[in-house]
Amino acid sequence: MLTLLIFATLLWPYYSMHPVRDTVTIKKPVFRSVRFADDMHGWVAGYKGIFYTNDGGKNWQKQPIIIGSTTLYTSTAAVRNTGWIAWANKELAIIRTDTGLATGKANSTSWQKIEIPSQILERLNTIAFANKDDGWGAGSGVVYRTRNGGYTWENVKSPALTIVKGLFVLSPIEAWMTGESTTLLHTLDDGLTFHDQKLNSNSTADLLFITFVTPNYGWACGTNGLIYHTSNGGIHWKQQPTSFSKGAYFSSLSFVNQKEGWAVGSKYIGADSKGIELYESIILYTLDSGSTWLSLKNNIKDSLLDIQALPNGKAWVAGMNGTVMNISSNGNFGESITLN
Repeated sequence: MLTLLIFATLLWPYYSMHPVRDTVTIKKPVFRSVRFADDMHGWVAGYKGIFYTNDGGKNWQKQPIIIGSTTLYTSTAAVRNTGWIAWANKELAIIRTDTGLATGKANSTSWQKIEIPSQILERLNTIAFANKDDGWGAGSGVVYRTRNGGYTWENVKSPALTIVKGLFVLSPIEAWMTGESTTLLHTLDDGLTFHDQKLNSNSTADLLFITFVTPNYGWACGTNGLIYHTSNGGIHWKQQPTSFSKGAYFSSLSFVNQKEGWAVGSKYIGADSKGIELYESIILYTLDSGSTWLSLKNNIKDSLLDIQALPNGKAWVAGMNGTVMNISSNGNFGESITLN
């Protein structure tokens, strides 16, 4: 049951539909997030720790800080999202931990842990920063703001009681949030007012992730194989065609520019003789803003949780069981890298 418990509690669509309260042992590391500031400088983070590369992934250096337990796993939001990279540049990163945030420079011995009060942290499904100081957090009917790198947080009154699952910060005062039943929230004035919209009034699907490559061009994705796109700053959103529907979901999107981008997720394929749910990875690639998505065949057995696009059809993915690898739109996938 170990695989089922970890999968059901970690991955976005299932922790709300199938809540698990167990504490289990993690036998292999989970890498929750990958971010590259450019094609040479990048970060990977998760239960195994934080890793940094300055040579395009040829070598990775583990950072000297513990961000969460590598042996115990529970269903709280704080633990579930340990390793989420809230912000990063070539040298500095802010990482979600099981007790708050960790921030520091690459290979520095002076990494700092920033504790967030548990009554706030346990309700925050997602945290994102516009810069090293200005950040947002959102989750179970709550929205919070920090202006000092996460040391203190203020409650922002949200217009909706939806459980926020995706968050993208365009600037210190502009943020997008996604949630249950294809809900989108948008603020342009530091949270004083929100534009609240539901993309499909008949849908019960959840939007799990949102990203923008410019203030006008953005994408959101989620359960039931949904991907939406806007080219006018969110005034209008259009559902994009994919070959996936119920039983499939997308957990992350990443774009190089207005045209070239990637989406990753998983599709339910059944259960084994022990009743353990089985999934296969989905990897999509587009060169036309998502008007058409190419589904890439892959033999990745582990669920992918995040992707970072690089130019010229390249990307990095991270996920369950220590999966960290570079992939290419021509179908040439590298071996999963072992990070120790």
